Amino acid sequence: MKIKNENTMNDKLRDERLAMLQRKFEQALSTRAPSAESTFSEAYELIERVIKQGLPQKEVIALVNQTYDLKLHPASFRELLKNEREARDSGGHPALCPTCGHVLAPTLTDEPAKAAGNVSAHTGGAQ
Repeated sequence: MKIKNENTMNDKLRDERLAMLQRKFEQALSTRAPSAESTFSEAYELIERVIKQGLPQKEVIALVNQTYDLKLHPASFRELLKNEREARDSGGHPALCPTCGHVLAPTLTDEPAKAAGNVSAHTGGAQ
């Protein structure tokens, strides 16, 4: 009987500690600033739109940094852009123009030579 009581008390103590740890994790997560990746993902469609409209990358980076209080450099900006494009392309959700609906970001392909195809085979040239 004494062993059952000890097991029950150990289980309760364990559950209380786990609950306390979970509350501390939730508190830490709620007070944490959003990551650069999540912020970039949030602003991605706007970023693609202004890039497509010809705003220089340097200005885009400066405005994103100023607005979101980030410190992105050109290399990290390009990496975030590449990662977001890949994630959206693989998920079938590329950035679209809100007016006409066409794809804003270039489609990424693993094999550009195959995408171009054999031009001489389709030209109808001399045989």
